[in-house]
This record gives sequence, C-alpha cells and structure tokens, in this order.
Amino acid sequence: MNGPSRHLTARCARGISYLFHPLFIPLLTAFLLLYGTYMRFLPPAMKRFDLLLVFLNTILLPLTFLHLFRRIGIIRSWQMEDRRERRWPVLLFTLLLFLTWLLLRRVRQPYFLTNTLLAFAFSSLLSWLITFRWKISLHLTGLGSLSAILLATALQLHYPFLFLWILSLLVAGLTATARLILRQHTPAEVYGGFFSGFITSLPVLLL
Repeated sequence: MNGPSRHLTARCARGISYLFHPLFIPLLTAFLLLYGTYMRFLPPAMKRFDLLLVFLNTILLPLTFLHLFRRIGIIRSWQMEDRRERRWPVLLFTLLLFLTWLLLRRVRQPYFLTNTLLAFAFSSLLSWLITFRWKISLHLTGLGSLSAILLATALQLHYPFLFLWILSLLVAGLTATARLILRQHTPAEVYGGFFSGFITSLPVLLL
C-alpha cells in the first residue's frame, strides 16, 4: 500500500474509532430502547430525562474528567495507550454507570432500561479489573455489550431487533479492524474486549 492510500486508510480507521467510541455506546443503546421498543409510549418528557441523564453521566462528565486527568498528568493522551493510564478513567466510568443505574431505578424507569445500564456497569467493572493485567479493547467491550443488549431485546421483549443485532456484529468487526489498523490493539485484545462485554452483559438482561 502506497503512502497516500495508507494515510487515507488510517484516517478512516480513526474516524470509525471516534464514531463508535465506548463513551457513546450507552447513549446510543438508550435511544434505541426508548424509541424502538414499548418504551416509545412513555411520556416524551420522561424519555428526554432518561437520555439527558445518560448523556451527562456517560459522555459529558467522563469527558470533563478525562480533560482534568490529562491536565494533571494521570493520562498522557486521549488514547491512553498505556494500560496503566486507563485505571482511573475506567473506574470513574464504571462508578458513573452504576450511579446512572441507581438514579434510573430511584425514579422508577422501565426495568429493561435500568438493567441495560447495570449490564454496561458490570462490563466496565470487568474491563477495569482486566486492565490491571492486560490492555483490553474498550471499544470492543462497549460493542460487545451493545450486541448482547440487542440480542436480549429480541429474546426478552420479542421485538425485531435481530437485524440490529447482526448490524452490531458488523460494526464490531469494522471497529476491530480499525483498531488493528491503528495498531492500538492485538487481535487477542479486540476479541477479548468483545467477548468480555458480551458475556458479562447478556446474563444481566436474561436472568
């Protein structure tokens, strides 16, 4: 592959990595559930509240803390290439996911929606524990959880989400390829990320 082609491929890979960043996956999942299942009949104000809460706790606050962590030297870059840099950010994200789950339960939001946040929280907790020994792919962990949630939605709620589930697998494969092109992970790390997210999240929603 010549220079311009390699540069274009790398740019596409970075674009895919940003588009399917793990911070965006909980909000995307909440949107799909709130507007693609029985939850679409909830009052509009309630759905807006749910999405705003997920946005604040899983995107805005983590990005704010990541900026602070970079300023004080806990992380050297947004990519956090050293697994040791990931410990505090992943722990923070895990705590925020548990907090979001707790708040949604306190205001009596639909059981399946609250358990979705719990699934993400357990998946993130496992990623945090793994990070002490291994640089697992957080992108694929998030997409593994999304895939498990879509499959559980099809099985538990009997909604035609199988197409979305297959699409999520294709997106996971595309994102895994992007992470490999950028040399951010090894094949074992992307496979490990996906299956850890999938296997951790599915039982939370099926049991």
